[in-house]
Amino acid sequence: MSTTTNGVAEQMIASRDIPAAVQQITGLRPHYNTIRRWRTIGICGVRLKTRRIGGRVVTSRDWLEQFFDDVTFARQSKSTADGPHHGQCSPAAKRRNERAKAKLKAKGLL
Repeated sequence: MSTTTNGVAEQMIASRDIPAAVQQITGLRPHYNTIRRWRTIGICGVRLKTRRIGGRVVTSRDWLEQFFDDVTFARQSKSTADGPHHGQCSPAAKRRNERAKAKLKAKGLL
């Protein structure tokens, strides 16, 4: 399956084949749910670019490499702005953390 981006044909990768493509790039094979999380939630505000073609979710090797570059940049920017970064950095994660702290305080556990 291929599509044209800026006049250049790219080989599209079906969602079931994305973990193998990531393994070719990084040497590590992520679980399929990790790929789904990258598509839907993202990392540090960066989401993996995908398309739906014929009811199937697809991406490309270029989009995967761009995702890794963008995540690296986002994490480095976050680290230099706020000091060393550990864990999630999304605003939603911060809100979840604050709600959890409030629940613990209400129960007298914090």
